[in-house]
Amino acid sequence: MNNLSGYIPLVKHIARLRKTEAELKAVNAELERTIGIKTAELESTNELLQHKLDELKDSENKLMTAVKSAEDERAKSKSILCAIGDGISIQDRDFRIIYQNQVYKELIGDHIGEFCYRAYAQNDSVCKDCQIAKTFKDGGIHVSEKIIQRKDRIVCLEATTSPLKNPSGDIVAGIEVVRDITRRKESEVALEESRERFRSLFEESPAPMFELDISYVSGYIDELRRKGVSDLKAYCDDNPGDVIRCVKKIKTIDVNRAALTLLQAGSKEDIVKDFWSIFTEETFLLFKESIIMLAEGKLTSESEGTVKSSDGERRYVIAKWTVPSGFTQTRSKALLALTDITESRKLEAQLRHSQKMEAVGQLAGGIAHDFNNVTTSVINFCYVLRMQIGEDDPSRRYVDHIIAASERAADLTRRLLTFSRGGGPAITQPVDLNDIVKEAEKLLSGIIGGDIELCTALSEGPLVITADAGQMDQVLLNLITNAKDAMPSGGHLSVETDAMEIDGDFVRRHGYGSPGAYALLSVTDTGTGMDKQTMKRIFEPFYTTKEVGKGTGLGLAIVYGIINHHNGHINVCSEEGKGTTFRILLPLSGEPGGTKTGETFVPMGGMETILLAEDEENLRALIKGVLEDKGYSVIEAADGREVIQKSREHAGRIDLVILDVIMPQINGREVAEEIKRDNPDARIMLTSWFTDNIINKMEKTAKNFYFMSKPYSTEKLLTKIRDILDEKKHDGPLYHNDFVTSDQLREDKAGSSMKSFPGEML
Repeated sequence: MNNLSGYIPLVKHIARLRKTEAELKAVNAELERTIGIKTAELESTNELLQHKLDELKDSENKLMTAVKSAEDERAKSKSILCAIGDGISIQDRDFRIIYQNQVYKELIGDHIGEFCYRAYAQNDSVCKDCQIAKTFKDGGIHVSEKIIQRKDRIVCLEATTSPLKNPSGDIVAGIEVVRDITRRKESEVALEESRERFRSLFEESPAPMFELDISYVSGYIDELRRKGVSDLKAYCDDNPGDVIRCVKKIKTIDVNRAALTLLQAGSKEDIVKDFWSIFTEETFLLFKESIIMLAEGKLTSESEGTVKSSDGERRYVIAKWTVPSGFTQTRSKALLALTDITESRKLEAQLRHSQKMEAVGQLAGGIAHDFNNVTTSVINFCYVLRMQIGEDDPSRRYVDHIIAASERAADLTRRLLTFSRGGGPAITQPVDLNDIVKEAEKLLSGIIGGDIELCTALSEGPLVITADAGQMDQVLLNLITNAKDAMPSGGHLSVETDAMEIDGDFVRRHGYGSPGAYALLSVTDTGTGMDKQTMKRIFEPFYTTKEVGKGTGLGLAIVYGIINHHNGHINVCSEEGKGTTFRILLPLSGEPGGTKTGETFVPMGGMETILLAEDEENLRALIKGVLEDKGYSVIEAADGREVIQKSREHAGRIDLVILDVIMPQINGREVAEEIKRDNPDARIMLTSWFTDNIINKMEKTAKNFYFMSKPYSTEKLLTKIRDILDEKKHDGPLYHNDFVTSDQLREDKAGSSMKSFPGEML
């Protein structure tokens, strides 16, 4: 028991231990549970922390990336700000400069940290016109220009200010961007000077010029190309209406003064608002060449056409289109320059007219030569016949009629030749204006036609003027022809002459003439008349109101020239629908005109030897017979070579050579020169219808050269021969163009009274 009692405490102790162990196990289990819970919580917290840590690392990476990106952007922005061509400056609200890029520093200087008004203007406060201050005030963008002086040059700057705002929209600073515009300003000045030069050249150019907007034409061409038109020329030829419509779309920007003068326009606006009305329909079609030019990329093109001035006058022009260099890409503008070739056309017409008249004159001259040989033969055969019949012979009057008819034929030939060859140096002498009108009336009555009544009213007394009768004929012919054309349906035409005295008061009132006695010639018609504008120009060469091909415009110009050459005056009075009157004043000569009378005498003969050179056989035989009857020895020659040959065969024997100018094989002038080379003292009398070339040549070597115009009378020939052989002195020119008239032949059979007629004008 005692042994058991000893175990009891042990058992109790063991029991307590077991209890304690159980408690410990329970505590341990609780602790393990608690630890498990806490461990789970720690693991959860750890996972959360790891997640947060991962987020932080991710944020850190992103931040680092953002920082790097920001730094890159900052570096890029800084690089841009440094590299940009404009200067950039940033100023805070206190106007302190907080940033400048390199360009700004180079332009104006490095002033970071300084107040702008002190740095730039050396002021103690903000400048009055400060653009940054304006931006701070209104938040707007402001642009200004300023000039600064650099060491080596003056620089012109353009400054643009704008606000720098924070995220809240508040202005925290101002940005100023400056740009060097010196070159631009210089270019603008140069451009303006260029424009001024162009404008000056444009305005002062003697060529009429037009500045045009041709953008519609360019669009028209593009449209045709889009439609597939490849042959633009063929299209324009086939569609003239489209061409006209296209050209009329061209707008006129400006015209110069020369264009105003050409078109007789009062102002530029008159042309600009209705520019295309100055061109004819035919000219529009010619402008298609310009459209083709634009299509082919050319910059210039020329075409000819006509323009109409404000008074309706047409002018021939060359139109030159030019696309200025600044518009070669857009082709929106063009310059049109007109060259007035009207005068050139007139000169061409004058040349053609002169050539035509020269050809007609040469033909008429050849005919006149042959015809006058015939008339000379007829007149002189009649003269010889008249000498052989008595005064009371009934046949005498028939001979006189033959002479008169031959004389009129010769005179008509002379006049026609004068007209055909266009006049020339006047051979003037005292003539009665009334006689000229009477003679012209015979010719003019057949020209005017039966529907025009021609009346003449001549002065009672003679009107002797110093004139070329042939040119006076031409004056009458031109005036009558002009009057006829003005009366297409017929009318009344009158030619009047009268004497008129001009005093100082007349000269002062009318502005022409000089005091003295004048013959007045008036030509009046009842035709269509003329307006004042036409009357101002009727005496201009080539000015005509007739249709093309129906007049050269030379008729009245020739009249004016002839009257002026005769120291006369011409004026015109006319009214539309009431007719026209031309009045011509010619100074009276105070000398007797017409037929001279004198004593009857018989020409003397002689014993000298004469070489007679005449290609007309009948005339040569006649003259040979007359000369031999008067005692002369005659050597005949029918052509130029024979003349030279016989002059050499009979050298020393020949006292006078009578030489026709127009000879077969070698002409008379060359024959005369050859004879003169053989014998410088040889006496040569040239005969011909023509005078001008002979006179010109004779003036150089006039010694022993003489001239007589055909047709001539045998009496005049014999007298002239005797004068030459007796070496008589003669007043006046070396040529004589006298021939017998029927009136002279009726005076006496000696034919001593001779009437002088003018030779042919070339």
